[in-house]
Formats: sequence, structure tokens, C-alpha cells
Amino acid sequence: MENKQDDIDSDPDSDSAPPVQANKKAERLVILLIGLTFFACFSLMCLSGVVYLVVPNLIDDLPLSHPLTNPPIKNQIAFVGNDRNVWLVSPDGSDLRVVSDSEREHRGYASPVWSPDGRYLAFLGQDANRHNALYIASDNFAAPHRYYNVEESSPFYLYWSPDSQALSFLTQETDAIALWRLDMASPKAPRVLDWGNPFYWDWSPASDEMLAHVGGSWADSEQAQLSFVRTQEKAARIELQITPGHFQAPLWSADGQFIYYVVADETGQEAIYRMSYAALEQRKLQNLPAKGATWLTLSPDGRRIAYLKTDNKHPIPFGSVFVMDADGQNHRLLTQRSVSSVYWSPDSSKVALLIASFDDTTPTVKGGGLASPAEQQMQFQWWIYHLHANQFELLSDIDPSPEFFKIVPYFDQYHHSLTFWSPDSRYFVITTEVADNDAPLVVVLDSAGQESPRVVGEGVMAVWSWQ
Repeated sequence: MENKQDDIDSDPDSDSAPPVQANKKAERLVILLIGLTFFACFSLMCLSGVVYLVVPNLIDDLPLSHPLTNPPIKNQIAFVGNDRNVWLVSPDGSDLRVVSDSEREHRGYASPVWSPDGRYLAFLGQDANRHNALYIASDNFAAPHRYYNVEESSPFYLYWSPDSQALSFLTQETDAIALWRLDMASPKAPRVLDWGNPFYWDWSPASDEMLAHVGGSWADSEQAQLSFVRTQEKAARIELQITPGHFQAPLWSADGQFIYYVVADETGQEAIYRMSYAALEQRKLQNLPAKGATWLTLSPDGRRIAYLKTDNKHPIPFGSVFVMDADGQNHRLLTQRSVSSVYWSPDSSKVALLIASFDDTTPTVKGGGLASPAEQQMQFQWWIYHLHANQFELLSDIDPSPEFFKIVPYFDQYHHSLTFWSPDSRYFVITTEVADNDAPLVVVLDSAGQESPRVVGEGVMAVWSWQ
């Protein structure tokens, strides 16, 4: 991941849903795409080695520990509202309540992330001096605590461990990006685990280790590496003798047996590989075309890989999607349309695809390599692919908010840390601009096609709880 910070706006609302039709704004898309290109291309020197640093008493008012006395929340949507607050709402639009208080504290909030057990909600905020801070809400999700707030260290990405007992996060430091671990049993002592830029990782299912990809591709930097990072008190890093290809987030299967990544050989040929964690034996699964980059996703049941392949190295993905079994068998093309994001449903039966198209009914996007030299016009849609039926269905048009669009280049990493799917894999939550409405809406969509879209609030970024 590279540093990208969120701006926030929206105001909660609950109402029956009008048809969700995208009202495109060309100027905003131009600014978004140019900004994303700048941030994705900006890089810092990657620092090798592992530094384990205990930072005591960063926040004086924190509890010494966080016992699991609070009940988990199930089947809830967290979203960032137009008022810069974090809100919770039920999928039917009921039980709307605010988690933060930006008006009283003069702060804005962003990037809510649920813990897998539903007991915690972590998010980012800003202090009075507009420095990023890390907040965690629990205990009925009222009065969140500020867990990390250091002037020269700005958190920008959050990712819970599978057991919900630790929160990993990235911070922008003076000369690098740092990966931290914050244990809920001792929240006053977060630890730096590793450094580098860019930084991508996946937790082990046991929550005691990470598979880290640091430094990009070997072709771009000899600092590029894959490694196991042990995250306990006597932690260590085991660097794998692998030359990473042009990909971002590595994968670790839910049963802990296999990891997945992209390797480039001495000729530059890239391929998707699987390695046995126990034996550290790797096997090639699929060769990749010479040009472009690859974004990997693994189905929650560990049986299939869906990956997006572009034919260029543009930081914003527009490419084809392929799916194959986790052992490399039954490889097939899903679509050659310009896909920008891929999200598996929790039951692994469906894949949500964010697809961009270009026609004469949508606003103009110019330059930046996307539409140059001629003008092109862009719109986005969410499509659902049903694996068992081998069938595509249009879910909705979407005019993405700036906050949502910022995660698109890194959807493979966000696939690890958040979900837009309901726990039963039927519903999907989006935020979108809608005609005749001043603010983006939070809309629940039925992938079965039996219910009309339901507006549950006004907001710029929404995520569903894992349970």
C-alpha cells in the first residue's frame, strides 16, 4: 500500500430507494484519476530489515487492556456520513446511530473497518491539528477511544487479524512506510513490525504471522521481496528467495496450507505460484502475459483464485478477469471488459466486478493515459458473476464517491480487510451519486434480484460487518 488519505462527507438518511441511476460528474472524475495516478506513482526508498519498537503510552486515556466483554455486532453496515461521522445502520435502514461526534470534537472520520468477530470497529480520524489518528469503538460502539496519534506518523490503512485480537496498520513516516501491530490486550504498546514502500500483506489464519510483499516488483527495485513476518514478542522475518513480479497483495489460504504470489524469472516471464507453507515448496500455476500487472484474490473457501490482468502498468486497473482452481486447474477467462475491482462473496459462490465502460452518454475523461489522445467517456457498473450458473447479471450503475474511488487501485489489499457483501452473500452495499440528490447515497442491493434497491443513509463509504 502507498499512502492515501480520505476526505469525508455525507449525512445519514433512511428512506425507500429510488432507482439507482448514476449522475456522472466529469470534472470530479478527472481530478480523481489524476490524483490517484500521482499517489500510486509516488514512491519512497524501501528500507530493508526489521525493527521492533515498543511505543509506550502514546495515548494517556486508553484502558490498559480491552477484555472481550462487549457483545459482537452482527449484520450491520458502517458508513462515513456527509457530516464527517461514522454511522451504523441495519440493512433495512433501521437502528441508525452515530459512533463518532465530529461536530463536538471538530474532527473528520474515515475508513471504517470491522473486526472479524464484530466486537470492534476501527477507523481513522483527525485531531485538532489535522493529524491522522487511529480510533477503535467497542462496548456498544459509543465513545470510541483514540489509540494512536503521533504528529510525525500518520496512519492510513487498517487491517484486523483473523482472531480479532490485533489490529495491523500502516503509517506514513518521514522517510518510509511502517507496518504496526496493536494488540487489544495491551493497546498502549503498539509495535513496528517492518518498513518499506509500497507495502502489502496478508495475515496467517493463526494471526501470529504475516506474508509481506514489500518494494514492488524485482524489475523495478532490487529491494522487492516476499517474506514471512512473525508478529509475536520475539518476532523475526524470514525472507523468501523469490523475485516478485508486477503484483501487489499476496494471498494466504484460510486453512493455512498455501500462499500465492506472482514471480518473475530471469527472462522477465511472470507467473502465478503457490507455495506449501509447511514444506516451502512452490509450484507454478499459471503463466501470465509479458505486459501489465496482476491483482490476486482468493475465494473465502480457498478453492478458487480470481485475478485481474492488465496489459499495461497503469496504477488504476482496467483489465480482464480470469478464474481458476486453487491448484491451477480449470483456468478460464471470465470477461475481457475493463474490470477495476473484484470482490468474492463470503460463501464463494459469486464475484462482484466493478466494470468501467466508455460511451457517449457519460461525462468526458481526458488525458492521463486513460483517454489520450482522443476524448473518451466513462461510466461504472457493478456486475455479479454466479460461478455455479456461469452467468453474469448487472447489479447497478454506480457513480463512485471520491472516497470509494481511492481504494480501487488497491482493491486486492482491501479485499483482505473489508467487505461490501452481507454475511449471507445475498446483499451488496454501495455508495453512489444519484440524479436529483445532492449527496452520495448508501444503497443496499439484492444480488438475487428480488428486492428493489434500498437507501439506508447518505454517505461516501460503506462496509458490511463480517458476521
